[in-house]
Amino acid sequence: MNVIVVLIDTLRRDYLSPYGGTRVATPNFQRLADMGTTFDNAYLTSYPCMPARRDLWTGRYEFPWRGWGPLEPGDHALPVVLSAAGVHTGLITDHYHLFEHGSGNYHFGFESWEFIRGQEKDAWRLAAGDVRWPGPEFSKIHRGWRQYWANTAPWRDGLSWRSEEYTFAARTFCAAAEWVDANRDAQPFFLLIDCFDPHEPFDPPEPYRRRYEDHPGEERMLWPIYGPASRYSDAELRDVRGLYAGEVALVDTWLGYFLDRLERLGRLNDTMLIVTTDHGHLFGEHGMIGKPSTVHGDSNLYQEIAAVPFFVYHPDALGGQRRSELVQPVDIYPTVLAAIQGRGVGGQGCLLYTSDAADDLTR
Repeated sequence: MNVIVVLIDTLRRDYLSPYGGTRVATPNFQRLADMGTTFDNAYLTSYPCMPARRDLWTGRYEFPWRGWGPLEPGDHALPVVLSAAGVHTGLITDHYHLFEHGSGNYHFGFESWEFIRGQEKDAWRLAAGDVRWPGPEFSKIHRGWRQYWANTAPWRDGLSWRSEEYTFAARTFCAAAEWVDANRDAQPFFLLIDCFDPHEPFDPPEPYRRRYEDHPGEERMLWPIYGPASRYSDAELRDVRGLYAGEVALVDTWLGYFLDRLERLGRLNDTMLIVTTDHGHLFGEHGMIGKPSTVHGDSNLYQEIAAVPFFVYHPDALGGQRRSELVQPVDIYPTVLAAIQGRGVGGQGCLLYTSDAADDLTR
């Protein structure tokens, strides 16, 4: 059995139709739910971005024992364990934190990896000289916009993307589809897709850009500053939510593109697919913007942050199931090992293995 894990950063489940969301059209997340199993009680383990990934890579709870950091020599990282067992492994990502100083060794152990450059504050193109935002100076957006604009300016005409295909979600899922196609003879394989969108900056192309906000203001809130929501007017908060909704719709479109390619290549017949996120995001709920932390004055892990979407497709399991068991991203590690080994994942239940099984499965 092959396994593909798709980690979509900052994805709130209440924006998805399988979890009752009605604001955003997400037909491909609904398609995924209809194909497989939706878990109604999925919650994050460690938080935020990199601690959550260390849980997935190691099958161990990281938080609160340490914060942001790299994999350590004693970690039995999932790609290393799989490669040693003869599994072909690949990583496709635009998540630059995986390569960042202080945490940048998460690509180690993969037989192949592709890094799509330019997201957020990725120090890619030189942001020096006359790098100006082609609009009013924003007093309420993150200072990192200058680097982001330098990174993305070649693919834009002013504020508009030249084409949807230039966006990071499109490039990430296209690269993943090409990896599956190019490695069709690699059996079994494990592919991890780490898609940074819909993480901020909330910068979707048209038609997504205006689809969920009827009267956007001149100063669009592409990258709101974390902290008290009182910094923003009601109209600005509506704009943030509309832009995020557009990002979710964009990701849904390109997830659908990837599912279509898997179907055409026949990979849905012999591949398990897991789709989840690391955490949510606040858009004015509880008086906050962003991810709560002690730095920003509120460290509560509200439902909008901690309750995450979690979908599992297995070719031998019935589609359209909903499960109520507690599951967490840390359970992905043993589940991948079990599926690769041909153990009893799937069937009527399509239950995940828990992290307690990791030691037995690595032996």
